[in-house]
Amino acid sequence: MSTESLAIFFQGGTDCDNSSGVPLPCLSRDLDDTERIQTDPSIVIDPALALGTGPVVAPRRIALGRFRIVAELGSGSMGEVMLAEDTLLGRRVAIKRLRAELARDPRFCRRLRDEARIAVQLDHPAIVRVLDLVCEDGVDHIVMEYVAGPSLRALRNLGSLPLARVVQIGWELADALDHVHAHGIVHRDLKLENVLTTRDGRPRLNDFGIARSAECVDDPTEVMGTPRAMSPEQVAGDPVDRRSDLFSLGILLYELVTGVSPFAADSHAQTMRRVLHHSPRSLIADPGVPAALAALIDQLLAKLPQRRPQTAREVARRLHAIGA
Repeated sequence: MSTESLAIFFQGGTDCDNSSGVPLPCLSRDLDDTERIQTDPSIVIDPALALGTGPVVAPRRIALGRFRIVAELGSGSMGEVMLAEDTLLGRRVAIKRLRAELARDPRFCRRLRDEARIAVQLDHPAIVRVLDLVCEDGVDHIVMEYVAGPSLRALRNLGSLPLARVVQIGWELADALDHVHAHGIVHRDLKLENVLTTRDGRPRLNDFGIARSAECVDDPTEVMGTPRAMSPEQVAGDPVDRRSDLFSLGILLYELVTGVSPFAADSHAQTMRRVLHHSPRSLIADPGVPAALAALIDQLLAKLPQRRPQTAREVARRLHAIGA
């Protein structure tokens, strides 16, 4: 499939600390490519809506049943996430819904429900929990636990992290992916922006918006992902499995260690060509980077899935050993 044929699916927008809503400066051009793309011939998106400039056709609500809306945490061209107060249980939650102009489109509604059904199966300390699916005025809203800390992207924008912490984050995410894969699910969009952190700095994997269960991840009519974080098989439109998520984990670790993307270029097409053909600079010779960590990242970024570690459990075990 030609990389030029891919259309914009999601405009990522400015990363922000979701505890304050304050935009944070981008680290570099390399980490500024946050759009999610898709090719599905059955879905055509109005360019105005894809850029987030379409009209809002419904007023903002200040309450959803027992949930009182407190603030907006973030938004993109497809959806928005709000901070809300559960007035019955006295806790804060995050609520995700489609943008108003898409909320009545059955195709996007189906995707939101699919996301909720997939994520609610998961119960792991490093995964954001889905608590409920609330329908108000015919519009679905995913109710999730509220994670108060910033995303890994926002955290890395503030400066480099100690390698010991990078290894710990990688280990916890690999363990979370092992749990995801054990349920027959492939995330397909693992990246810094989709990992939140708690107040004590623990990672929480989020956003299962394009995740698929094992029986449908190889749909040949659909290519989805964030260009700089996609695996080669994802870019090529080939069937993907759990090893695709491991490639994305390798990209995430590379970005945490170096502060730059191994593949991002000036356009989506160039970025995806680099994913397919470019071998990023190995970190094996970098002073301060443990040889075992550099070797693991190199293996995770192997173009052929069979040359990567084969399971997230294996990656978690190796990261745990590096940390020890």
